[in-house]
Amino acid sequence: MLKMISPVTLPLRGFAELCATSQAEGFAMLTRLEQHWQDGSNRFNKTGEILLAAWSGDELAGIGGLNQCPFDTHPQAARLRHLYISPAFRRQKMGFALVNALEAHARLAGFHHLNTHAPETAFAFYQQLGFIPVAGQERLTHQKYLYPAAHRNWQQ
Repeated sequence: MLKMISPVTLPLRGFAELCATSQAEGFAMLTRLEQHWQDGSNRFNKTGEILLAAWSGDELAGIGGLNQCPFDTHPQAARLRHLYISPAFRRQKMGFALVNALEAHARLAGFHHLNTHAPETAFAFYQQLGFIPVAGQERLTHQKYLYPAAHRNWQQ
């Protein structure tokens, strides 16, 4: 089946079903995504932000976004948000493709690094993608620098 990643806005065909699936697994990230979209508090429309969907043919397989990170002192810190892949599409590299597309967008937008606050069940997934675990942060579990170490010189 053809896999495609594309920018999206809400409402989105297939989103209600994907949201229901995530809720059945005990995750609230898509419910929050929809609430924040509806109340206007997060529409992924600030500089460098984007909301992407992963498709398998006509079926919505997953979604994820990139925001400016409000929990980081670096002015070019990005935050992966609301990343969710339907169980039917896991282990098919759909999540990797979605995160890679978000990372590519972050680089083009000039972000320095990516942060995420992942559930424990997703730790191995992020680490396979090169994210480093971060300890002692309430709103941050993993981080990935987008540039080599020589470019990490910044003031905290």
